[in-house]
Amino acid sequence: MQPFSGATTAADVRTTSTMITGQTFGSTVGALEIGIMVELFLFGLMSVQTLQYYKKFPNDPWPTRTLVAIIWILELAHSVLTAHSVYWITFIHYGRNEALDRFPGSLIAAIFLSGIIGPAVQAFFANRVRKLTPVWAVACIIWLLCLLRSVSLLAAALIAHELDSISRFGEKWQWLLITSLAISLVADYLIAGSLCCHLFYRRGSGGIFARTKRMIDRLILWAIQTGLLTSIGTVTTLVLFLMVENLAWLAVFLIIPKLFSNSLMASLNAQASFCTVEDQVDFMGNTTFFRSHMGQSNMLSIVAFDILEPTSRERKIP
Repeated sequence: MQPFSGATTAADVRTTSTMITGQTFGSTVGALEIGIMVELFLFGLMSVQTLQYYKKFPNDPWPTRTLVAIIWILELAHSVLTAHSVYWITFIHYGRNEALDRFPGSLIAAIFLSGIIGPAVQAFFANRVRKLTPVWAVACIIWLLCLLRSVSLLAAALIAHELDSISRFGEKWQWLLITSLAISLVADYLIAGSLCCHLFYRRGSGGIFARTKRMIDRLILWAIQTGLLTSIGTVTTLVLFLMVENLAWLAVFLIIPKLFSNSLMASLNAQASFCTVEDQVDFMGNTTFFRSHMGQSNMLSIVAFDILEPTSRERKIP
């Protein structure tokens, strides 16, 4: 991308004037600033949840702990980049309307990171689907969708770098962003749907106790909540992108990675809630349910635990 120059040609001015017709400063920069404030709040929330996770589950398997650390670092970089993009527009190029149609390098980098964070979290949940359900096909489809979504967003970042124009990107490549959002929705629905269907099947099986049913009901609610916020954010971005001619869609789009990371951390920290009841053994067919006091070895059944983290059967809950 060429560095932004203060000198503009008459053609540039005419093009920019056409581009910003009907738009107000508040609906462009204002929308971005609101999005940044929400994003920074969600990053703070994610940071608190990350700290809680490392305190509660010091014996979690290293791949999970490493993933959490990587996601937090990527989210930190994403927050810094999006904040800089607003600074670039509102301070460095204050008063230059043509800057509203430019892609700051930091914004392009943030889009690039979005193509890593969201798909990585969805791939993690897809792995839980693989552990819970007997059929690998669903998990493989979700992994494929994660790969396609990541590739589409990385391609969008590269194209934005070449075009250096938000309006031209929207005119020529809007299908790429729409495809990426649609893929994300399908992946979220497959994750939540497959988990819920399998849990409903287990709940309807004979020979289970009422307390076990209540635990499965909690797991079903957890499965729905896993993809609810991310789906809402994705649908909102898609609607705004198709119906509103301003940058409100971009503000919501930049929040989506934070929704994914918070969903990941909430699901990991929720594991402690399944270990707060007294010791008991339930039976469901050939499956045995073990639960223990906080602070003792925690063992959950395949139903409760394959949706959480199987290796946590040996973890210590502080």
